[in-house]
Amino acid sequence: MRTTVKAEGRLSILPTEHLASPLPGAEDIYAIIASRYDVCATHVVAGTEAFDILHVRDTNRLLDLLNPELFAKDERLPYWADLWTSSIDLADWLTGAESLAGEKVLELGSGVGLAGIAAARAGAQVTMTDYETDALLFARYNALRNLPADALQRQVRFVPMDWRAPDVDARFEIIIGADIVYERKNFLPILSLLQSHLVPGGRALLTEPDRAVGRAFLAAVRDYPFSVHHICTGVVRDGKTFRISRILLQYEPSETI
Repeated sequence: MRTTVKAEGRLSILPTEHLASPLPGAEDIYAIIASRYDVCATHVVAGTEAFDILHVRDTNRLLDLLNPELFAKDERLPYWADLWTSSIDLADWLTGAESLAGEKVLELGSGVGLAGIAAARAGAQVTMTDYETDALLFARYNALRNLPADALQRQVRFVPMDWRAPDVDARFEIIIGADIVYERKNFLPILSLLQSHLVPGGRALLTEPDRAVGRAFLAAVRDYPFSVHHICTGVVRDGKTFRISRILLQYEPSETI
């Protein structure tokens, strides 16, 4: 019998038991995903690393499937289903880091999982989170396809989480997120989460497509105990160069508890 997600505001409908169960085969998860979504895989090169990432072929078609009453409760759109260019740049940033070996990493808005998988390849212990459990099922499939089985079992876990009410207890050396500061209403919950879940001196690595709202986020950070380093990079995709903003926040609380 198919298990469906009925949490208020969520759009996910796929079974969730494989998020925490012993690892099923990639073929089994693919069959579940393909029973609901029209999917394709994209080959991604980030730094010196290559990945093959499954995602929804045409995310615009998902908009036609939205239940207006369900959407009205939470105003959520299926942003998770695309392979965002910001996530490619974040994966490049992570794979180019000096070393993530043994670092505890929390990913916000994991989507189909590219950045978290890149962090795991770089040696980090990664907790991948998303509001939508369908996203995490895609992320688990992609982790199965792009990580050795032993590394996946030792280094990666998948946790449904709403960043407005985070229920992950641990603190992390690094928190990552690609294209998560796309609405001003997210600024406060994200910045509050960074304060509560980063160790003193910990870092947040965020990427976004240099939107005006991203620059507004940088202005909002000034009221919080973070030092800020910001640069812009470019990602070449489908023959075009996309400008991406990299935001590094280092948590510097005035008092260490």
